[in-house]
Amino acid sequence: VARKVRTDRADFHPYWAVAELDAVDDGCWSDLPRCWQGDGGLGERLHRVYDNLLARHERVLLVGADAPQLTADLLQRALAALDQPATPFVLGEADDGGFWLFGGRRPVPETAWSSVGYSQADTAMQLRAALQVQGAIATLPSLTDVDEATDLATLADALSGLSDPLPAQQQLMHWLTALDRGLPQIGAC
Repeated sequence: VARKVRTDRADFHPYWAVAELDAVDDGCWSDLPRCWQGDGGLGERLHRVYDNLLARHERVLLVGADAPQLTADLLQRALAALDQPATPFVLGEADDGGFWLFGGRRPVPETAWSSVGYSQADTAMQLRAALQVQGAIATLPSLTDVDEATDLATLADALSGLSDPLPAQQQLMHWLTALDRGLPQIGAC
């Protein structure tokens, strides 16, 4: 999805934010520039990646890797929201109370990131509250992120609802269909 947006926008520069230092140079991440998230809790790592990228770019989108029904249109909508002077931030909430995307063009204090309880039913609400004094937050549609095996059926429904799925999304739909039917699985990177 990020590669598709990159072909349409010269000002879009996707990165992999890799959690494990020893995996930063792994071949799985070779198609895009990489940055290490660093040590610490999720709030500290989100702050570090956001802050480092904002120092290089005029706006940043942090996108979770666990919402594979993401579309290029949704990323374009996030960028368009950040183009509006009244909205320095954008948030795509997840159905489970978290978020699948956070974007901004202003610095975010580390305390705003670290005050949030992650993996909670109200994580997105906590982040909104922490950012309230920093400026308005545009809202994107809610997506299902995959945290547990029970999320796969909802993901399959979401993927089947895509009007123009990318090849990787089609492969995932086939894999989920095979999984649902109990067919043997074929591994892939």
